[in-house]
Amino acid sequence: MKNIITPSQWMLDCSKKFLGKNNINFKKISYALDINTFKPASKKIKKKKIDLLFIGFGKLDQKRKGIDLLVDILKQINSQNIQLTVVGDIDEEIFSKLNLEIRFIKRLTSNKLLSQIYNRSDILLFTSRQDNYPNVVMEALSTGLPIISFNVGGSKDMIKNNYNGYLCKPFNKKDFLLKLKKLISSKKLRKKFSYNGRLFAKKNFNYKTVGKIYLRHLKDISNDC
Repeated sequence: MKNIITPSQWMLDCSKKFLGKNNINFKKISYALDINTFKPASKKIKKKKIDLLFIGFGKLDQKRKGIDLLVDILKQINSQNIQLTVVGDIDEEIFSKLNLEIRFIKRLTSNKLLSQIYNRSDILLFTSRQDNYPNVVMEALSTGLPIISFNVGGSKDMIKNNYNGYLCKPFNKKDFLLKLKKLISSKKLRKKFSYNGRLFAKKNFNYKTVGKIYLRHLKDISNDC
């Protein structure tokens, strides 16, 4: 009997589809995260503007990451009270037509610095068309950052709609924009998502919990041999 572990239900379903179910035991187990590094700041910085955050690491496939969708959505946001932070080696020219104040951060030197960026932000914009179990979503939830994402890939395993973020109809820019405006206009809603996101991360991402699940699964495998 072969054993395959995937972090997301989406990847598990894809594996079953392409590998078949015969003589294979599939198991879904979340990645783990250092929730003591990625945690809410003890003191929140007082700001005059709502800070939207977009992160794109590694070799970027702009279509897969939905950067074109992001730009189209933000073209319809025109407010002096909104600013955008873009993290990653992304061509700044892509965002040149946006009527927003934009801060670009090309390089990061530590997870501590990344955690600080999450904590300085108010909403994470996650526009990927396809992603397995994105670390960015895990980290954002763990720091208590509300998220808006399309309902695809592994995001829906972590983002519980109207609990710790919003899941939008896949690639529906109008739906995404509507939910973004709701979050921008409601500090109370952002605080609710922030609190619930941290709770979700502590329960599902911490090393001890994930480690116990792996050990239990490995024990079950060994008993079957």
